[in-house]
Amino acid sequence: MKQRLLLTLLLIATSLFILDHAEAYAHKPNSNSKDMALYTTTWRAYSNSLRIHLNNNSIPFMEQDTEKPLSGIVGFWAFRARGTPV
Repeated sequence: MKQRLLLTLLLIATSLFILDHAEAYAHKPNSNSKDMALYTTTWRAYSNSLRIHLNNNSIPFMEQDTEKPLSGIVGFWAFRARGTPV
């Protein structure tokens, strides 16, 4: 019984570790890419302000919503971020 519990806990811990680090390893920018990764939310004023500033100054960026798509959520976790925008 104890071995089964330990195996289950090890499997859960390993899965969480992989999920936690997946986005950092999966992100492969092009060699000529100058885009900045921006993790935002749609409702936050700071995110909207930064998005407008970057667009007005023609600064290229790749935006990830941290609330809906899995890639945005996992990327936010991978950076250990605590707020948006990142």
